[in-house]
Amino acid sequence: MPATAVVKLCGITRAFPAEQARIVRALVERVMVGPTGADIRLGVEGLAGLVRDLTAIAPGS
Repeated sequence: MPATAVVKLCGITRAFPAEQARIVRALVERVMVGPTGADIRLGVEGLAGLVRDLTAIAPGS
């Protein structure tokens, strides 16, 4: 599955392309595509890191 499809699926289309790629690499651990669909496994560490990054840049933090 191309990274652009994951970006659209996750709704992060307003970020710059380099930032989109960084977010996808951080969140997606593995993608397996089969005849009946796709299995996208998210990495817990990547999600936690993204939350830390967003919390650090949030207004009022």
